[in-house]
Amino acid sequence: MGDQRKSIYQSDLLSFSSYIPRKKMLFHLGYQTSNQKNQTISLQFDRIGSYDLANIQVLTLPLDDAYQQRVKAKKENALTITTFKNEEIKGTVYQEKDSVLTTTIPFTSGWQAEVNGKPVDTIRVNEGFVGVPLDKGQSKITFTYQTPFLKAGMAATFLGVLLTIVNQMVQQKRRKNN
Repeated sequence: MGDQRKSIYQSDLLSFSSYIPRKKMLFHLGYQTSNQKNQTISLQFDRIGSYDLANIQVLTLPLDDAYQQRVKAKKENALTITTFKNEEIKGTVYQEKDSVLTTTIPFTSGWQAEVNGKPVDTIRVNEGFVGVPLDKGQSKITFTYQTPFLKAGMAATFLGVLLTIVNQMVQQKRRKNN
């Protein structure tokens, strides 16, 4: 669009570590200072495929004073992070009304949350991020991450090793008796 170029990469099925099928996407095309009407956006696909262009929407938002006020309000109500570790994030936030805290943490079942010391369910927001419902007022939030099924996997591994050891001992005892 104009002098701007944007590239978006959608990994394929063979990229096991990063393939996430995306049916809905939002692209920020940047800021335009010109008020020209009838500007053109060109789309170029680098692969042969089936594309549904009927559902493409182009949305614009004026960067006026009202927009600046919304940005300021969002910043004032943002989570203030007090702890940021590999498996734990803590912070505080003030909300004037009941709302949902939206994070940029990718949603997985391994994330748990507490609000003011009480466990709350995390929810999927914006197609794939962790969100937490909040009551109005000041909230202390703790996010913790534990790999799903890690404890069950460790228990199964321990049980497998234990059974292998017992099996070896039984076989040695049988050989001794023969």
